[in-house]
Amino acid sequence: MNDSETPTRLRVLLVDDDTVDRMAIVRALGKLDPGIEVRQVASSDAALEELRGGPFDCVISDLHMPGRDGAWLLAAIKREGLDVPFVVLTGQGDEQTAVALMKAGAADYAVKAAISPSGIGNILRHAVRVHRAEREARIVQERLTLALEATALGIWDWYPRADDLRCDARCKALFGLPPDAPLSYAEGRAAIHPEDMLGWQAALTAALDPAGGGRYESEFRIIGIADRQERWVRASGQVFFKDGAPVRVVGTLLDVTARRREEMLARRRLEFEQQLIGIVSHDLRNPIAAMVTGAAILRQALPADSPLKRTAARVASSGERATRLIRDLLDFTQARTGSGIPIARREADIHLVCKHAVDEVAFNNPGREIVHRAEGEGRGAWDPDRISQVVDNLTRNAVSYSPPGSVVTVRSRDDGARVLVEVHNQGTPIPEDVLPTLFEPFKRGERKQDPDRSIGLGLFIVREIVSAHGGEVTVRSTAAEGTTFSLDLPRD
Repeated sequence: MNDSETPTRLRVLLVDDDTVDRMAIVRALGKLDPGIEVRQVASSDAALEELRGGPFDCVISDLHMPGRDGAWLLAAIKREGLDVPFVVLTGQGDEQTAVALMKAGAADYAVKAAISPSGIGNILRHAVRVHRAEREARIVQERLTLALEATALGIWDWYPRADDLRCDARCKALFGLPPDAPLSYAEGRAAIHPEDMLGWQAALTAALDPAGGGRYESEFRIIGIADRQERWVRASGQVFFKDGAPVRVVGTLLDVTARRREEMLARRRLEFEQQLIGIVSHDLRNPIAAMVTGAAILRQALPADSPLKRTAARVASSGERATRLIRDLLDFTQARTGSGIPIARREADIHLVCKHAVDEVAFNNPGREIVHRAEGEGRGAWDPDRISQVVDNLTRNAVSYSPPGSVVTVRSRDDGARVLVEVHNQGTPIPEDVLPTLFEPFKRGERKQDPDRSIGLGLFIVREIVSAHGGEVTVRSTAAEGTTFSLDLPRD
């Protein structure tokens, strides 16, 4: 019994009260394949005990036996849920009864008078193969059912030519219907939210076009037919074509209401935060500018030996920090609203831009050595004010996070079609767990030497400005080399 789909090592339970008939069948199975193991019993009760005790690949049972016959044994096997194919042995003229037993669950039947090794082999092979195929199909179906239940997917099947829509219970539930309620294509279409109808129709029309590959994907709202509840669903499907026309669409329906609501709440929170930051920072800009201007006028008007001169200087310094904070808040608002930080490109020299930024930081930090080194050609097209803002931010950070007395170096150099700007400082390296989120908003260093604390927007804005120029900013930080922020900017 050499078959690629049916292993030769089979356990067969033979049930027959006639010893001679049993011997004939055992002899036929042995000629078919000596590896077949045959367990012989003479009654249905004994057969049932054997089946309860261990697995068999097939039962071959006589139909006519004293007491409980083969029909009783088949019914008992089905009643107890024993998973084994059942072959009926009949006498001549019992074919009609055998067919009735097949309708009741028997796999096949064989007439005793016509038994041969090849004949019984074909019946046994067919019974085992069909049973195993059915068992595998049941396992796949059970796994598919579990998977669908785990993902809460509803199944739908639509035949466009007949306008016939078939849905399972979960799919109907998404339309607000009980499992036994009918759902037509027209009713399903009418349940789609009017605001989402155009998008749904466009996606379906594209999928029904053979040139589009037949893949259907769409998200839309459904107004429950019976419960009138609004649900967001994601529909996915595959179109099958015949002669270039769509004949069937099979797909799934997934409830994505919770995700959509979370996204909506998150979007509303973000919009509120952005509006609040924009309003507050914009309304603060004018009074702080007046404060800085007033402090500058006061410093000029006061005598050189006046003790108020230092107070005026402190007011002016605080006002400048507040001005930078407001600028960062406004830039953050623009970056997060999707419009991005605006830049105005014009011809500029990167070396001069870096020098001016370094000079300003050095002026405000007289006790620190800040060095600028320029190499090669520095001309290009950038927004010099924004690039100066980037260099100013990185240089101030380098001063704040490095030990007093150490040197901060800013280097701008030619790199062909691009220019590179590096800001380096010594000191404790940035922790490795901080590096992945260093350029995210509201992230601040923990070992800043400067007592003036930022709100953690500076590096985020640096990244946004550099990205707006088509460039990239990276950082390298080790105990041996110190910390270096590198800007890679295209000239155009």
